[in-house]
Amino acid sequence: MLRQNPNNVNEWLKRVKLVEKDQNLLFQTFGDAIRTIDPTKADGNLSEIWIAFAKFYIANDDWKNANNIYHKATQINFKTLDELGKVWAHWVEIHLGVGLVEDAFRIIKQAIFRRVSKAEHKTVTENIAMSVKLWSLYIDMEHNFGTVDTIKAAYKRCVELKVVTPQMLLNFASFLQGNEFG
Repeated sequence: MLRQNPNNVNEWLKRVKLVEKDQNLLFQTFGDAIRTIDPTKADGNLSEIWIAFAKFYIANDDWKNANNIYHKATQINFKTLDELGKVWAHWVEIHLGVGLVEDAFRIIKQAIFRRVSKAEHKTVTENIAMSVKLWSLYIDMEHNFGTVDTIKAAYKRCVELKVVTPQMLLNFASFLQGNEFG
């Protein structure tokens, strides 16, 4: 199947599953997949390969290489903003899951506090600061770990960037009422 379509993500994931018992072959298969798949021609969710590769390192308690994989994945120009957002979100969530809150904040801020360009033909990577998924995650993080001021600033930035959803606005209003701001 991969000879017919080397950009077929699901077939690469099947191959990974077949070799999962042999770590060297597994590593080689992930490497072959990310070198072979053309992001613009990917058939399936390319983010799944990158996330699975990072999970491979995490399962082996190798955070340095897992972080390197996530970082490399965030440099890929995926077909959609949602796919790139999945990589960033997974990277953040994996750190939150083991209590590395400061690292999670550092990672998400790398994505959403990028300078927003006014250019019409931005790449997906350049456009990541406009990801509603990441802003929602960031706001949730601020609600759990931030202060009143940082929460207000996060909502205000969403409004400025025009990535705010009706649900975010309702949550912001509820937050302001709960904190006696309105």
